[in-house]
Amino acid sequence: MIVYDTLSTMPSGDPEPGDYIQLAVSTHAECGHEGSGGTNLDFSVDGNECDPLANVYLYSGSPFIMRNNGDGDIDLFYSIYSYGSGWNNTIQSYSSGPSPEYAETSSYRAFFSGRMGTDDNSIAVEQTTFAPTGGGDSANFMIQKLDIFSSDGNPHYSLAIGSLIDWDIPADYGATNNAGISLKARTVYFQGTDSSFTGCQDNSDRYGAEAFLGRYSSRDLTADSCDLNLNFHGAYAASNADELWLDDSLLATDLWNKTEARTGLNTYASNEDLFGAVTYAHGIDLEPDDTLTFYTVLVSIREGTVQDLEHSVKTAIAWASDNLRPGCSFGCCQGIVGNVDCDPEDIVDISDLTCFIMRLFIDYDDPCFCCAEEANADGDGDVIIDIGDLTKLIDYLFISYQPLPPCPQP
Repeated sequence: MIVYDTLSTMPSGDPEPGDYIQLAVSTHAECGHEGSGGTNLDFSVDGNECDPLANVYLYSGSPFIMRNNGDGDIDLFYSIYSYGSGWNNTIQSYSSGPSPEYAETSSYRAFFSGRMGTDDNSIAVEQTTFAPTGGGDSANFMIQKLDIFSSDGNPHYSLAIGSLIDWDIPADYGATNNAGISLKARTVYFQGTDSSFTGCQDNSDRYGAEAFLGRYSSRDLTADSCDLNLNFHGAYAASNADELWLDDSLLATDLWNKTEARTGLNTYASNEDLFGAVTYAHGIDLEPDDTLTFYTVLVSIREGTVQDLEHSVKTAIAWASDNLRPGCSFGCCQGIVGNVDCDPEDIVDISDLTCFIMRLFIDYDDPCFCCAEEANADGDGDVIIDIGDLTKLIDYLFISYQPLPPCPQP
């Protein structure tokens, strides 16, 4: 049986007015309840939204799991559009395992999905959604934790794991959205459009995005209790009509090929009804005794800018570090320092040097400079970014090739 619950970031009691959000979550991994309104990462929960029709940002979304069996045989599992559209619900609630649970602490509300999994009972899925309740600048995001492990006791090779979200950011004409890239937030964002601006606010000031925070395996945690891999395969925006609504379902081979090819961050040129795909990992193996864990953040902006969205992702990283992994960091630096421009492949090259020079001498606010921790090339304990760091990066790239220091620890 499918069960839905609604999480809200509104603090209990009589909170100050704020940009609080709500989201419908479920026991089969679909979120958004297919645009039911008021539970779609929108801001209508406390009446702070001036437009009563602006009650959907995230229409529907779910994880996806693909398995490449070779010779073009791709298994695909998902639950997006599985509430009322009649799409195949191939991630389902399992009758065995832990049950769904709602929890509330002094810092957040959380919904645990219970045991779910693929409809062939081969791969198990569990998801927890966290809604901060501290108000302020943590009111407009939610964190999702996704656990993937073997259900049948067998290894599963060549998997692609990620998420699909149909974004319907409020617009003056249907769900016509714009897409863009933020290197600082390492995300593809979605933006409302407004050609006439006759309403109570300009819809082009509205945004939504999913940003990848990190992943680890249970095996990795055995060796390092704070292990976290910040790298992900890629993210892209695409047209619903061209790529998502194909025969009222998803085409496995098509999705496998597109997610494999679209590494890094990929936007979409036209304004139309769009969806977003974030591929957490592609070609990854799952051993019988291992669990793969992925963290992401869902963010929406009622009235603001891309910079506000980036600030929200940064705030979410700090909040998750404090509340979900105490003593461990979700920081933007991964492995060694030097990836100043946040290349999703974690490559340190001439583009990082160019970005560093822009930051120090030309344009302090240049968006290419997305992670101060990565710029701490000389490894000083205070993470002060100065000419010494630039000198060390030049030395690494062109002179001594001596290894750069590891990322600063929390």
